[in-house]
Amino acid sequence: MSQEIKEKDLHAIVAAAVHAVLDEPFRIVSIEPAVRTQSLWNIHGRFQQFESHRLR
Repeated sequence: MSQEIKEKDLHAIVAAAVHAVLDEPFRIVSIEPAVRTQSLWNIHGRFQQFESHRLR
């Protein structure tokens, strides 16, 4: 979780985003940080590779 955002503020932000998308009653059970199994450089390189193979 980000050091700059308080946990209760993060919950409010996520709840607002979910409400904007679903627009129906919901319940947030838990919020967990994303776990990266690859480095960002690997992911960035893969996106660049995919973008270079566009169909014409």
